[in-house]
Amino acid sequence: MKYKVNLIIALMTACTTLILGLQLYWNYQAYKSSVRVFKSDINDVLEKSINRMEDFRRDEFATQYKKWLADTNLIVVSAKYSAGVKSTIYSIRDKHQGAVKRPPFTISFKDLPRIDSISPAAKVNFINMFAKNVLYHDLRGGSTYYYTDTLGDLMSAALQKDLPDTARLRNIYMKELAKRNIDNDFQLVQAKYTFKGFAADNQETNQELYSTRSFKYAFGHPAQQIAALFPNPNLVLLRSMKWVLLNGLLLFALTIGCFIYTIKTIRSQQTITLLKDDFVNNMTHELKTPVATIGIAAEAIQDFKLSEKATSEYLGIIRQQSSHLTNLIDQILKSGTGALREHTLDLKNLSVSELVAESIKQFEPQLSERNAKINLLIDPSELFVMGDESHLSNVLINILDNAVKYGSHPLEINLNYRRANNNLIIRVSNNGSSIPPEFKEKIFERFFRIPTGNLHNVKGYGLGLSYSRDIIKKHKGTLTLSTAEQLTTFTIQLPLS
Repeated sequence: MKYKVNLIIALMTACTTLILGLQLYWNYQAYKSSVRVFKSDINDVLEKSINRMEDFRRDEFATQYKKWLADTNLIVVSAKYSAGVKSTIYSIRDKHQGAVKRPPFTISFKDLPRIDSISPAAKVNFINMFAKNVLYHDLRGGSTYYYTDTLGDLMSAALQKDLPDTARLRNIYMKELAKRNIDNDFQLVQAKYTFKGFAADNQETNQELYSTRSFKYAFGHPAQQIAALFPNPNLVLLRSMKWVLLNGLLLFALTIGCFIYTIKTIRSQQTITLLKDDFVNNMTHELKTPVATIGIAAEAIQDFKLSEKATSEYLGIIRQQSSHLTNLIDQILKSGTGALREHTLDLKNLSVSELVAESIKQFEPQLSERNAKINLLIDPSELFVMGDESHLSNVLINILDNAVKYGSHPLEINLNYRRANNNLIIRVSNNGSSIPPEFKEKIFERFFRIPTGNLHNVKGYGLGLSYSRDIIKKHKGTLTLSTAEQLTTFTIQLPLS
């Protein structure tokens, strides 16, 4: 049996360990997946944010460029219809040219209507079309074309001064991150663009930082590159995994709880089995004596010619042992089936002094057999309790029986009772060896006896104290045990009537 129990425990321990290992592995994989998603998101969002900012700057450059084209003090815009190309030819030139005059820049758009000369409305349409089809293409390519010297110089100077607006970019980036449920703090860094990425003196090496890839900012000369640094995002990543971690923890705790409960149940059943085995062994010893006595007495009556007086004595022995067996079996059945717990008490107003005297009187043969001495100390006033006389008497006899069985030689028993407020306190103590602390409560459990191996020198079946405590509880009282060196004391507390 013990081998099987240990095998079950070993298998359950292995299963629990395996579940824990799998749970840790799954959580680790979930964490790695969260890290991959996080890194992918912060790179993707930064690239989109830079593209959005470039779109804003492109619109702003285009707006400024259209103002330069519309400024008649800088640029002259003219138009004429060409029969050869069957389209209106627009030309752009500087109003103030240097010593070397360059030819005007000409262009035509099929989407614009035919005109023979430029008008204010036609000029506005041309400028918008030029910005849409030519200028935006140049800005996207990062090139500066000198359509006129003035326009080229103005655009080149503007691009030279342009640097990434990190405040605007931070605002855009923060909003885009929020859409991905990322609220980590971050830092934007920028440096001169190189093909290999950030220069060494600008590279962050702190291992607690997550860095995005560097993305080129298309405007400005020289070109710039931008990256985002996220200091120690592990806590945020773990917070995003909180439900996964909590579910895993709950599953593991539930598994451990079931494991512990199962082990306790198995251990409890094992203990009950051992107690029942011990109970059977004790009962065998308990029943053998009266059965053997009855058998011997019956044989003597049957086989020997006895006098009437001797026969009467043997019959008395048979009746006494038969009564003892009947009481023993009765009490075992009541305790074993729980009938005692369903029993209705026959409550009467009982005199404590008479109850104690009667219990001692019933127990006199056992006391005489052990040459036991009883020291009786009683309350001088007459005390009464509301109780069942038979059951309360059995309780006192059970406690006296334990005092006699487990007392040392020469046996001395102290029994005293007194009033304490509205309660009756009865104490029974003997000079036996003290009970180990771990058994102080267990001795009140059914079938339990303090382990003595295979020794059965003290008769008993582990039901008396369980029965006694149940009866005292039914009387709204308590039965407790206290020990000191070479002294064991049972204390009964009952409400006085």
